Amino acid sequence: MKKALYLLVILILNILLAFTAHADKSETHAHTYISSITTEPTCIKEGIITYTCECGNSYTETIPAKGHKWENWEFFSLPTCTEEGAKVRYCWECFGEEKEVVPATGHNFEKEVEPATTKADGKFFSRCTDCFTLEGGKEVIIPKIESIKLSTEVCTYNGKLRKPSVIVKDSNGKKLVEGTDFVRVYGGFDAGNTADMKNPGRYLIKIKFRGNYKGEYTLIFKIKPRKVSGLEAFEQYNNSIGLIWNQSAGATGYRIYQYSSSKGKYIKIDSIKVQDSNDETKIYHVKNLKAGTTYKFKIRPYTKAKNGETIWGDYSSVLTTATKTATPTLKVTTASGSKAKLSWNNVSGESGYQVYYSTSKNGTYKKMSNVSANKTSYTTEKLTAGKTYYFKIRTYKKVGDSTVYGDFSDIKSVKIPVIYYVTKSGKKYHIDGCRSLSKSKIQISYSNAVARGYTPCSSCIK
Repeated sequence: MKKALYLLVILILNILLAFTAHADKSETHAHTYISSITTEPTCIKEGIITYTCECGNSYTETIPAKGHKWENWEFFSLPTCTEEGAKVRYCWECFGEEKEVVPATGHNFEKEVEPATTKADGKFFSRCTDCFTLEGGKEVIIPKIESIKLSTEVCTYNGKLRKPSVIVKDSNGKKLVEGTDFVRVYGGFDAGNTADMKNPGRYLIKIKFRGNYKGEYTLIFKIKPRKVSGLEAFEQYNNSIGLIWNQSAGATGYRIYQYSSSKGKYIKIDSIKVQDSNDETKIYHVKNLKAGTTYKFKIRPYTKAKNGETIWGDYSSVLTTATKTATPTLKVTTASGSKAKLSWNNVSGESGYQVYYSTSKNGTYKKMSNVSANKTSYTTEKLTAGKTYYFKIRTYKKVGDSTVYGDFSDIKSVKIPVIYYVTKSGKKYHIDGCRSLSKSKIQISYSNAVARGYTPCSSCIK
């Protein structure tokens, strides 16, 4: 044990002596290194540089690899639209090579169109500008334009701007899309201003095709005047009828039609132009008619377009009316007592007669009675003796829900005679209705009563 401890102490002392000696020597020697490349670097491998001192001390460092110095790429297999290519490049240091795959370029399709027209189909296809391959392997047919029309070709004036839809179909029945396949340009009266498309007239709508279609097409759109309203007869005479109706906005004229029973249809009797469009109503007199005859009329408005075409409105409702009958000739005679008999000639076409009377020629006349058709007499009753009565008559004709009255006849008058009566025992003469006649009543003329000495009754004769 003692021997081991002794050896350990000796070892530690030697180490301390060696370290002290080295320290002294380092303090007196400076390294001077000389470098030399011991391994040259290449394009892909590092090199080694060694540093050596004269004292024998040395160390090393690595030199980075140089890296390839590439020449430009060279194609040795060009890519196509559908197949890959290849390229290569060489290092001019180590003559190493690098290869890469070049992706297929893909097709560069460009669309070509032969537009369809109204006469022939078109076609379109996409062809690669590099390899001339057709996309999908074939051309696509564009069916020709088969029909071009408006949703409505004619409409009635309503004071608002009109814009009908344009419907275009190809030969397969497919609808073309406005804005994509075609556009439209509105015209005014045979030309220009869209704002005009609310007034009655004729308009042009031009269709211009584009995209897969080409050409132009013109459609005609019409706005007709509003149907005539308020048609009625405001005057009726024996041989004429006055018609009146409300003006139709935008109309430049009217055609008047009359029904012909012999022809079984309406025939035109006249056309008239609008003189003042500000007038609210229009008037027309139909002449050369027969008295007491029923007639039917209707009115149709129209507008003249700038190209001379007539734009017709709808027919009005039918007006059924009649002329006045001829005026009857009246005769009046006394029948008996309180009665008067009226008679007249029969008038053609009447539905009946109306009898009017008054107790004053220029006074107010009251209707006494309606007399049915074809009767030519009427007997009045309960007239007052001694009074003068005035009579006149007129015809009436029923036409649907309306009545047409004829002119009054000349006024005829009659004085109701006074009839006198006496009793069996009295000395007075009386008139009908006297209380004294309750027991006996003997008719006597006035002259005979006076001659026989009768005097007037103070109660009934004033």
